[in-house]
Amino acid sequence: MRSLRAVLLAAISIVLSGVAPAYANDAATKPLKLQRNDFPTLAANQNIQRLVMFNAGTEDFPRRCDQLSIVKLHDLSPRWQPRIERLALKTCDIDVFNDGETYLTYEAQATFKPGAATLEGLPVLRYDEAMGEMHIRQRYLVDAPIAALLNALRPLIEHDCQPMLELNPMTVRTCDMSDDGEAWSVVVGELNHTVWLRADPDNPARSQYEVSGGD
Repeated sequence: MRSLRAVLLAAISIVLSGVAPAYANDAATKPLKLQRNDFPTLAANQNIQRLVMFNAGTEDFPRRCDQLSIVKLHDLSPRWQPRIERLALKTCDIDVFNDGETYLTYEAQATFKPGAATLEGLPVLRYDEAMGEMHIRQRYLVDAPIAALLNALRPLIEHDCQPMLELNPMTVRTCDMSDDGEAWSVVVGELNHTVWLRADPDNPARSQYEVSGGD
């Protein structure tokens, strides 16, 4: 006769064999709940938060467009991988100044699968990234009008700004977001670190949450 322990282990094994795949599938289909500064950190290096990889041996920021490429899906952190529908390096431009110096900038995009991600409960359609050696812009395209985005994010942005205001009032002079007629914004840190909320210029039913900074 089988021992009680063996019977129990067998029963547990049967239960887990049925539950584990269901749980994994459920976890993969639930929307990824993005936080305000939750950008696509790459699994290969948790300190890198960008969609574009620099060629091996590129010690400084790239000077040529052939030194960069769009990240592969499997390079993204596992929590992002099942949610992404398309990755694209949209542009790469090089400005040449009078003194012969050059400045490379690129724009990249990650398009989410329908219903795959939310930001404070609002559906996110796409993540846009623009970067140069001295600046970065990271943006979410949200499938909700600007009024809904303001209602969801403005209180959080102003609240989270308070510690920096107390620490460095010369840089952060206020935590109240202001409207210039085109966007709501507030400087929240050094190097002109600014948070923006604006209506999407291509579709008023959508809006944009953006964090940018640099010289």
